[in-house]
Amino acid sequence: MNITNLEMTQATVEIFGAFICLMLVVIINISLHEGKSCKLLKWMFLSVSGMFIFEACAYIFRGNVDILSLYMTRVSNFVVFMLNIALISLFVHYLYFFLQEKGVKANRIYKIIVDICVHFAVLILFVNQFTGWMYYFDENNCYHRNIGWYVYTLLILVCIITSSLMCITYRKSIRKTTFVSLLLYAYMPVIAIIIQIFIYGISITNIGIFAALIMMLITYLKEWSGLKERQEKERKTIEIVVLFVIMALSMSASVVSCIISIERISVNNSESNSKIIAHMVDS
Repeated sequence: MNITNLEMTQATVEIFGAFICLMLVVIINISLHEGKSCKLLKWMFLSVSGMFIFEACAYIFRGNVDILSLYMTRVSNFVVFMLNIALISLFVHYLYFFLQEKGVKANRIYKIIVDICVHFAVLILFVNQFTGWMYYFDENNCYHRNIGWYVYTLLILVCIITSSLMCITYRKSIRKTTFVSLLLYAYMPVIAIIIQIFIYGISITNIGIFAALIMMLITYLKEWSGLKERQEKERKTIEIVVLFVIMALSMSASVVSCIISIERISVNNSESNSKIIAHMVDS
């Protein structure tokens, strides 16, 4: 496989991140709160898990020109972009139902604006499969942006700004910690997108979304911790388990990444030393 040490490290971290998301979905299922917002939160974690897995596949297979790699890179990139759109839609609907469960009837205009942008983004993504207007792959099976990527990103930014305005409008109906976590989820991807306009090759957007989603989960559990004393104790236990899982798998990902990087560096050094020795002997 034609993959650098840095790309291998990110792919490893994202695969472990996907497992963390799946484990968090199981932990969320333990919660007794079965509102629509809770179900949407679980779907958000599942979407992020899918983004991690398919983005890791994109890093592993790109730059190779065999049939499997050609198909995997195209499928992986398509799924990542599609799940990104799904996350935006899920987030706005999560906000709407979360406020509804808090006794607040939110204005539907926010959902309408996001739904329109989402439909246009999906249309651009599907048209790209036949035109390459948004992104394309060169003869070496490497990913490149096209003009449509900026239109797609603009639509995503409109969705993010709309959802953040929805948070600000109804901020008095939720706790301050929950409000901050929602804004963090909205604006962290914006910062990452701005950075990635100028550099790409290593993705930071998905990692930012994942970190903000963790904060959303923690504040969500705290938001509903006052329902019953038994639920409060259970959520405290869940938070401890969440932190333990994150710490354990993050450390495992770091160790595996370091081992892979050290091994690849050792191989490269061995090859370089062999060439130097051979050149000296030849001389």
